Amino acid sequence: EEWDVIARRGFDMECSDIVADPIVKYHFRRLAGHGTSEIRRKLHADFTKGIDEQLEKHNLSRLLFDRMDRITDLLDTLSFQFCFDVPASGSISVFPRNGEDKEITVDYHVEDGVITVSPWPFSVDEHRGYLVAYHMDGYPARLDPFILSYRLTIRN
Repeated sequence: EEWDVIARRGFDMECSDIVADPIVKYHFRRLAGHGTSEIRRKLHADFTKGIDEQLEKHNLSRLLFDRMDRITDLLDTLSFQFCFDVPASGSISVFPRNGEDKEITVDYHVEDGVITVSPWPFSVDEHRGYLVAYHMDGYPARLDPFILSYRLTIRN
């Protein structure tokens, strides 16, 4: 698959920050884990080996990075669901605070530019912003951009 080549290239590219680099590598490994083909299983195993080697080389905590990947997975999922512009709901378990073993399940809902989560695992009260989006009609042959606002907030 073309994705496999792109994923391997992305995984093999090193970030200049030794903390950011494993976060990126965890992301690629998580994506590789979504497939069931022999190629995907091999890719996932190779990525796991590469992550293990990097964590050991830099004396980084596997437990901490495993936990960081949970919150990264939540944010990736919210972003992915948001981009389809259709209502979506789900849940992901995370460890919201460093140094605590308390695991929580975060429920989320994405609809009409608003992303709600409960319980709230973030350190800010709310987050708002803008994205450049493209109208679906004619996309990708015709790129018709517009500004799309979004809001991440606690679900009441």
